[in-house]
Amino acid sequence: GESKTDVVASSGTNAEASPVSDDDDATVRITDVAPSIKVTKTADPVSLPEPGGSVTYTVKVENTSPASSDPLTLTSLQDDTFGNLHGQGTCSVPQTIAFGGSYTCSFSGDVVGNAGLVHTNTVTATGHDDDSANTVSAEDDAVVTLTDAAPSIKVTKTADPGALPE
Repeated sequence: GESKTDVVASSGTNAEASPVSDDDDATVRITDVAPSIKVTKTADPVSLPEPGGSVTYTVKVENTSPASSDPLTLTSLQDDTFGNLHGQGTCSVPQTIAFGGSYTCSFSGDVVGNAGLVHTNTVTATGHDDDSANTVSAEDDAVVTLTDAAPSIKVTKTADPGALPE
């Protein structure tokens, strides 16, 4: 919203030694650049045998803003399955992310069900740049698949009594 005006003035004499001078100005208006972020969510493991179990999710938020002077304040991490991630695992907001920098956290959640279940959940990161008026959000998902676990049994046979007279 600011503008910068620069004035240039020149003076001299012409061929008849008469003084000459002139000046002119130019104004540049400074415009705001919107912030941008990239979110990457991964799951470990990406596959579990039924009935499932605990999965560790890692979330990485990168400040990809085009303006090198813009730090980003990460204000929210929301997961469509596990809810507000603030306070879960190592996740904590707000976080300030420098230009070109990133913030990474992880949390655990259970994925349970029958073989063939493909569990997809999405995290949404929201923040703003140093002007606070420019908000940004991005999302990414992670997929965990439940595989068939072959059934098994164990048979133990005992005799009671272990010996008999003939």
